[in-house]
Amino acid sequence: MNKLISVVLSTFNESKYINETLKSILEQTYDNFEIVIIDDGSTDNTIEIIQKYNNTGKIRLYSQIHSGNVGKNLNEAIKLSKGEVVAIMGADDLWESNKLKSQMTYLNKYKCVCSNAVVINENGEKISDQFYYSLSKTTELNLLMLLSNNEVISSSVLAFKSQIIECGGFDEEYGNKAEDYFLWLNVVKRYTILYVHDFLVRYRKHDKNLSSKSIKDKEDLFLRAISIRKKYLNGNSSISTSAKEGIVREYSRLINMYRNLHDYQKAAKYCKSGIKYIHNKYSFKYFKYLCFLFISEIYLLLKGKE
Repeated sequence: MNKLISVVLSTFNESKYINETLKSILEQTYDNFEIVIIDDGSTDNTIEIIQKYNNTGKIRLYSQIHSGNVGKNLNEAIKLSKGEVVAIMGADDLWESNKLKSQMTYLNKYKCVCSNAVVINENGEKISDQFYYSLSKTTELNLLMLLSNNEVISSSVLAFKSQIIECGGFDEEYGNKAEDYFLWLNVVKRYTILYVHDFLVRYRKHDKNLSSKSIKDKEDLFLRAISIRKKYLNGNSSISTSAKEGIVREYSRLINMYRNLHDYQKAAKYCKSGIKYIHNKYSFKYFKYLCFLFISEIYLLLKGKE
């Protein structure tokens, strides 16, 4: 299969990483691809760095006024793409050289393929050996699995363009808050996403992504992921159970974030919200939530009397 692949990116002030990112794409062993970039009003020299690769004949760059809507930018790049197959790429992430070639072998059977990833820091140094792990070579992801835990790394996704468009594309309403999660859930309603456990991506955590977003931005992101899952609550079905598991997972992240900040009032607030969605009222998790809520309330009570 030698179909044209359109690699789509949204960039904004990525001068520190875009050179290395583009190199990792251009060094792919699968050669039939183009790179479609929507630059979202960069004020640094991101565009100049991208233009240095004009001689490759593979890059099409479109500039616009800054919107901050990553979902909309990626959708626009997909619309402008010429390939039958689309690969999503983060402007600061890296690919292994065999990434595209390896995943294309699976597109005979599947409409959408993603992979495992190594987490790296801003200097390209490994933070953890893997993102997700399984003893099997591949896993077929379905709606229940993604509602419980989003295992799709956007920079690892390879999919048919027609299927992405059919499934509504990236979320544009919020644009930069779980815009990809919205799409993957829509995909698995119609198709199976194949998760390949090879480490084909190096996913970068640094000073511009979630690890250093403001507390409010992190809170909004977690709440958006909760809001998406709440749409799947419908009684006692397996879908509802998986959605509840995912909701509790996001509330746990909120609780841990505010507990680490010693903001026990906010932590207790989200503990009260999250405990309602724990499916098994006799589980260790439910007991753990109750204990934390009790300790937080006592702490706040005593603090109020100081």
